[in-house]
Amino acid sequence: MPADTAPGEPGDPDGPVGGTDCGPPPAGDDTPALARLSAFVTDAAVYAPLGFALEFRNLAPRMVERGRNHVAMAKMIGQFAVRKGADDLGAG
Repeated sequence: MPADTAPGEPGDPDGPVGGTDCGPPPAGDDTPALARLSAFVTDAAVYAPLGFALEFRNLAPRMVERGRNHVAMAKMIGQFAVRKGADDLGAG
């Protein structure tokens, strides 16, 4: 990794997509576009699902909790909208 590249940014070999850089190729990179695309598709179709399957036990509780939080927030917003609508109809 170049000294001026922060972890997780384009150019980081351990970047956000399993070590592939999704951004434009670095200057002087002679790798054909088809080879880069092939590597990305392989990562997305093979390694990402495999990684997800192996990490599912750790990820599932957090994903369930986030889902519950989203549903609770949507319910609260919906209840507020119904109350506000009812108040507006009653005041009009």
